[in-house]
Amino acid sequence: MEILLVLLCGFGITFFLQHTGYHLLKHIAFFEKMLQCTFCTAVHGGWLGYLLCSWVNFIELSFPLMLSTLMAYAFAGGAFTYALDAVASYWEKE
Repeated sequence: MEILLVLLCGFGITFFLQHTGYHLLKHIAFFEKMLQCTFCTAVHGGWLGYLLCSWVNFIELSFPLMLSTLMAYAFAGGAFTYALDAVASYWEKE
């Protein structure tokens, strides 16, 4: 259940950044390019979502485990968000 919460948190962060944060961050070239790509933004939303939801567990991990956990949630968040975005886009066209 915690994994679903982390993935949905990453999904929310992604779309907050793309639709609200875009106006604040578009003046920085790196962020402008990143925010145009849902998967790219979702990877960052995934690891941020994990840190927000599980920071107590995170600080108890060893450094290699911290890094691998962040990478796993980053890519899981990216894939989850991209899949949900594709489904939402399909439904919007119908």
